[in-house]
Amino acid sequence: MAKERHVDKLMSVFSIMIGKDLGLPENVSTQVVFVYNRKANVKEFNLIDKEMNEDMTRRITSWLEKNVDVHDVIHGLKSKGMGLLRPM
Repeated sequence: MAKERHVDKLMSVFSIMIGKDLGLPENVSTQVVFVYNRKANVKEFNLIDKEMNEDMTRRITSWLEKNVDVHDVIHGLKSKGMGLLRPM
C-alpha cells in the first residue's frame, strides 16, 4: 500500500513559454517565482520579467493561478499552448 504524500511548503523558479492558451498569435517567454504554503493557504505566482507590460503580466498570472497546481510545478507541465515548465 502506497503512502499518500503532501507538499507543505515549496518555492520554485521556472521558465514558461505560453501563447495559445492566452489567445496570442505567438508565444511569450518569461520566468516565474512560485511560492506555496499549504497550511497558510498561499499559492502565489510572480513574474520576474520587468519589461513585460502590466496587462500581459496579469493575464499570465491569472492563467497560472487557474491552471497550475503545486504538483504541476514539481513534475513539470505541458499543454497545447504552453511550453514545458522548466526549473531554473
